[in-house]
Amino acid sequence: AVSQSVVLLRRQLRGVMNRVTEGNLDPSSRELSAALSQLIPEVGTSSAAEDLLKLLLPAAVNDPNISVLVLGCHAALVVTMHVLFGAAFGAAALLQGGAC
Repeated sequence: AVSQSVVLLRRQLRGVMNRVTEGNLDPSSRELSAALSQLIPEVGTSSAAEDLLKLLLPAAVNDPNISVLVLGCHAALVVTMHVLFGAAFGAAALLQGGAC
């Protein structure tokens, strides 16, 4: 069973991803990094990466009216999390991106 703290952290990830714009990329990346720093010890890097990408990719590709700048922000977040937390984030992006 998933713990309540994991559910709350996943909800926090969703909240951050819903607010990502070109004007708040820095605060969003800091908040995302903080949430992932708490989530990774609970579920592991690969699972945290999958959780993030399950939120990020649909947000990036499902809206045909999304700004190119916001799409770039989503890409920047994947790269940032890849650099900060490891290759699992880049791998999850490639694997899930191929499934879209």
